[in-house]
Amino acid sequence: MKLRMILVTLLACGGGDKVAVPDDSDAADTDVDTDTDTDTDTDTDTDADTDVWTGWGACTDAAECDDGLACSDNQCVDGRCITVPVNDCGWPASDVESLAAGRQVLHDQLSGADYDPALGRLWLVRRDYIIRMTEDGPGDWVIDTVGGQPAVWQVNDDIEGITVFDPARPDSVLVCTDGDDTVDEYDLSGVNPVKVRTYNTAPFIQGGQGYDGSEGITFVPDADLAAWNFTDPDGIPVVSANGMGGLVLVAHQTGGSIYAFDLDPNSANGDLVGRYQSARSESAGLDFDASTGRLYIFHGDSFNDLEVARLSTSPAGNARKFDTEYIWDRPANLNTEGVAVAPIDTCNAGARSLWLASDDEAEQSLLWFKDWGCF
Repeated sequence: MKLRMILVTLLACGGGDKVAVPDDSDAADTDVDTDTDTDTDTDTDTDADTDVWTGWGACTDAAECDDGLACSDNQCVDGRCITVPVNDCGWPASDVESLAAGRQVLHDQLSGADYDPALGRLWLVRRDYIIRMTEDGPGDWVIDTVGGQPAVWQVNDDIEGITVFDPARPDSVLVCTDGDDTVDEYDLSGVNPVKVRTYNTAPFIQGGQGYDGSEGITFVPDADLAAWNFTDPDGIPVVSANGMGGLVLVAHQTGGSIYAFDLDPNSANGDLVGRYQSARSESAGLDFDASTGRLYIFHGDSFNDLEVARLSTSPAGNARKFDTEYIWDRPANLNTEGVAVAPIDTCNAGARSLWLASDDEAEQSLLWFKDWGCF
């Protein structure tokens, strides 16, 4: 696997994070000047700037961004809502149901989760198993089926995180493994799992064989990277170049860093884009909420915190760090290692779903919070 820092400068980004302000240097301006003897110019600016954010969180003033929480400061920056943390927030959800209750297969070693909103399916990993659940009517989740059998696939890896990554192949997933620090692609369209390829990310991730390493994984499409002006470690805007249509982010347990990879969907090749700091020194779960453009990073160990961060980054010493918006303090003392969140458009009466997967917590191993906030 070759190491190649990707330097892609985005010349234009419709729906980007900055509102274009017309001035005399705008290359799209066409000025009509009328010169008089008194040297007064009359400029007619014909520039039609349309680079105004119209996605979730669009705003004209800070009042439209207020989340009503004392733990955050809400601002309207360049036409979109931006949250700055003031201090840690109390856990905001209380309507919770155990999806592991009565399901022994979910009791042990759950370590990753990902929700596919297109098909309403919840993907889970427990060490050497991949499990898929589906909603069975309002308010109930069941183990899905494939080929008339339970959607439970046994694989020979110590897998810790899972993500869907291609809408055209909803039965294909990427998983990250602990210890050997690889990213594996599986085709789960049939009863038997098919390992399509393995990306060896170990040379670029701290640790080694048997070391506490890759714990969370998620996929971020290029459009979202561009919208938030995601950059490489040198501050240069970057998107994928190898054909996957986005970058794969891997969360690391030791140090809490998030690694961004540009993987080739047709081979086992890929490139490291960079390493980014999070708010804590341990990261155990990772999910990207495409509906808001936010990363959900669960920090386990002694933290038990859920960080919500923008895809934008800021300099932090010799590195870059994701811009944190919230730190949600989870009071329960569970070994949580996976997080998944439903999109904002599923909100009903100000609530949407969030799932937490925990290792060896029996009936508390998979918790479904039904009243996660719509922010």
